[in-house]
Amino acid sequence: MGNLTLLTGGLNISSGNKSFVEKKAKFAEHTGLFLNKWFSSKSQWTEEEIRERGERLADLAVARWVGLDDVE
Repeated sequence: MGNLTLLTGGLNISSGNKSFVEKKAKFAEHTGLFLNKWFSSKSQWTEEEIRERGERLADLAVARWVGLDDVE
């Protein structure tokens, strides 16, 4: 989950297989989604950052949707 985000079709195509630094700049310029603001504070995109973001998104989901933490 930490490695997924929402993008428009055009932004997804133009980002393609570019480096994290290039994608981060495109996200900052072309997306207003709070979901993608997280990337602005990161200087690299490794397994550690992916795990960190996944845990953060999971925490937000559990906090927003009552009873979600009871699902196994």
